[in-house]
Amino acid sequence: VEVNEEETEAKIILKDTDISEVGTGIQFVVWSEANGRDDLKWYRASRDSEGNYVYTVRIKDHRTAGQYQVHCYMDMINGGSSILSATVFAIGQPELKMTAEDLGNGKFRVDVEVSGQKAEIEKLEIPVWSEANGQDDIIWYVAETEDGTHYSQTVSVKNHKGDIGAYRYAAYATLSNG
Repeated sequence: VEVNEEETEAKIILKDTDISEVGTGIQFVVWSEANGRDDLKWYRASRDSEGNYVYTVRIKDHRTAGQYQVHCYMDMINGGSSILSATVFAIGQPELKMTAEDLGNGKFRVDVEVSGQKAEIEKLEIPVWSEANGQDDIIWYVAETEDGTHYSQTVSVKNHKGDIGAYRYAAYATLSNG
């Protein structure tokens, strides 16, 4: 498996395999290990100019970082299928470092520094809520970026029912690879 530099595609290649006497085609089954097999997809391979069976998977179609499983099946002439091989590949997940600063007057700023991602960040969301009454005042903010690796969001407690006390926040990055 060859993953491109931006980690947006993974090219699966089955080399040195002649199935002409026993098979009619090759399919690759791909899924990420996160959340079970909820993103399992079957892909029909085509033959390239060198006789290899290939298919290029768009990571966006699976929407998950981490470890991926790939199983290769041959469609048999008799109608069944047979597994030929299995392998894995990985898609990196960005690291998010978060801090908050009290700005006074019922406002604070959440800063997020992103590192380790190969795909471009399309959106960084910061859900914020007060500890009072659970998440009844949660608001999902789309953070503003300074330079593509630093994001921030100013929060006013008046937008959160004016609750006084501790606030919780998290960050979720949507990358160009899904």
